[in-house]
Amino acid sequence: MSRTPKKSIASPAPDVSAPDAPTVDVVGGGLAGLTAALRLASCGFKVTLHEATGALGGNLSSECVNGVWHDVYPHMFCDWYSNFWTMFEEDLDLRREEHFEPRMGVKLLNAGATKFIELENATTFKALMANMNSGLASWPDLFLFGFSMLDLAATPFDRSRSDQLEKLDVNGFIYSRGYSTERVAQLQNYILMLIWSIQSDLTAASSYQDFIKHTIAYPKPTPFAWLLKGSLEEKIIAPIKQKLDGLGCEIRLDHEAVKIELNGDKPTVTFRDTSRIAPAPGAAEPRSRDVSAPDYLVIATPAKPLSKLALSGREGRRIVDRLPRLAELRRLRGEAIPVLDLYFTKKLPDIPREQFALGGTDSDMTALDLSQLWTGDARMANQTVLALAASNGCALPALEDAEL
Repeated sequence: MSRTPKKSIASPAPDVSAPDAPTVDVVGGGLAGLTAALRLASCGFKVTLHEATGALGGNLSSECVNGVWHDVYPHMFCDWYSNFWTMFEEDLDLRREEHFEPRMGVKLLNAGATKFIELENATTFKALMANMNSGLASWPDLFLFGFSMLDLAATPFDRSRSDQLEKLDVNGFIYSRGYSTERVAQLQNYILMLIWSIQSDLTAASSYQDFIKHTIAYPKPTPFAWLLKGSLEEKIIAPIKQKLDGLGCEIRLDHEAVKIELNGDKPTVTFRDTSRIAPAPGAAEPRSRDVSAPDYLVIATPAKPLSKLALSGREGRRIVDRLPRLAELRRLRGEAIPVLDLYFTKKLPDIPREQFALGGTDSDMTALDLSQLWTGDARMANQTVLALAASNGCALPALEDAEL
């Protein structure tokens, strides 16, 4: 499974001091924004990266508590994350095997059980047969479950606005097939909740098809996922930031874009400083805003702030006035995944190396033993550290995402 990183596809480092270099503002410091900034800076653009919070990474960010980095979530990096691996192995010139460990599958522990059910990535006949004998469900139901995946992968979607089939959700697709059973529908929903934290009746069948097609690698043994052997901050975000600094990219944290207007073909962006203490109720907000007029603009934010920016500005100069369909971004929303890191003072027995799900929990809980993954971290020695996540955060008694 050894890989040798290819040579970087980026052009040689440009002269970042060139006064006539085109300017680009990248709004959003998550992985998408970081990658865009990296590629543009490598091609000779003068890049400024703006992040609304005090940390880079977005969903790949970490928080340092008592000298230990705590990730937003211990992410699974799949083989088909081609854009990520290109950035990691080619642009950063890092080796996958040195920083990640492969996991060929996941495990499940049902309530009251003492034995884990093991599920492998079904890309070989051996793995397929092991799953059929796993005890997760009956042979007929597991056969129909696998067939439903192939059926969905083969269904043509023309993805036009008039295609009603394209609007079908995964749950609706399953129930539209005459061969399906209630158990098959339950299995599809359970897999979606554990991996993507979204119910099957809220997942577009056409979008799920893209994932399924990537996982069909038969008969090549393929890891279910690659897990990072350290914190996201130290292993991914810090190397990207170091590369951006070397390319002359300016990074501005606590700098939130609040309005975008188009003057002809040139954008004007208004930012505000989010590091300041919020004003008291009824008090005027301090004048801490500045305006940027770059040659080009990249918006790499989640759907909600992107929708807000697209609708901001004076009528006639808004982004939606040029691209009206962006107004439909208001339909999209995210789901909170509460995560708790549990530190035990001793090694717990029989904890698997793989991520495992706890069956029978209302919140669809999963866990990963970081102490068996971060083997190079001395602080993980002689103890068990479980990253416990609730894929179904809506099942927890909280009114706001912040309470989770």
